[in-house]
Amino acid sequence: YSAFKNEKGEVCLEADIDMAKVKKMPAIQSFGGTFDGQGYALKNWKAQNGLFHELLEGGKIQNLRIDASCVMKTQTKGGETFVGWIANINKGIIENCETHGALTHKSNFTDGNVYVGGIVGSNRYVVYRCRNYGDISSASIYCSREKDKVVTVYVGGICGATYHKTLAAATTARCENYGNVNSKNDARNDKIGGIIGEAFKTTVKLCLNYGNVTST
Repeated sequence: YSAFKNEKGEVCLEADIDMAKVKKMPAIQSFGGTFDGQGYALKNWKAQNGLFHELLEGGKIQNLRIDASCVMKTQTKGGETFVGWIANINKGIIENCETHGALTHKSNFTDGNVYVGGIVGSNRYVVYRCRNYGDISSASIYCSREKDKVVTVYVGGICGATYHKTLAAATTARCENYGNVNSKNDARNDKIGGIIGEAFKTTVKLCLNYGNVTST
């Protein structure tokens, strides 16, 4: 991404981006710099995954908006699953981002933990001042070949979970969810919340949920 850096060494949006003609865009696998949306939005994006797969330690994504014209429909099969509009996995800082598009996850073969969130699937460091307005839904069918294996589905309006090797001082703070959150699955454990599915060894504070939360 070095070709897109400005004089500060940051990657910045300079306008809204209309992605109507983009048929399939894979997630940016790893990013450790600063991405500043400067308040601009991605529009008309038919996504199959988050914008970034993994935000690395020291990385930062800020001031980015996912427009209501965007829709994510992702279908997975086996293994651990991480899904979020901004990043699937966050080890850096995500600040002042908004997501308005609906996110739908489906798996007909689930044998690993599932993490689905409006902003990020698995947050392992900091999500701050972010807002989700889109509906979030996850439907999983448990099909592990290991008889005693315990599979957990984590679904949240902001983060699926802050679980799975969280970093010291991991925090989700001053975030708001307005979208409805729904989980429908037959896994052993179903952990769902308006802000976060499960917070493990982390801090969640000063957050508000206005959406309906449903588990089936």
